[in-house]
Amino acid sequence: MEGNLDPVRGANLIWQEAACELDQPTELQVFVCVAQELVDDAGKALSPRRKQLAGIVTAAHQLLGCPGPDHDGRGDSAA
Repeated sequence: MEGNLDPVRGANLIWQEAACELDQPTELQVFVCVAQELVDDAGKALSPRRKQLAGIVTAAHQLLGCPGPDHDGRGDSAA
């Protein structure tokens, strides 16, 4: 692995492995909410929407104290 992790996989790992162990800190709530949104009532994975992926990535940058993909000050990503 080269330091990259699929956003949905990362959110699921945080939800399943870290959030409960850490007593549901607010800093992890975005990951937990999006991970839960991406599972249907039968436990089947749903396809993420662009907004959900962006939310995960933005929250990860904030959590790590790194500039996000829109750190150029324009408020939008150059994707």
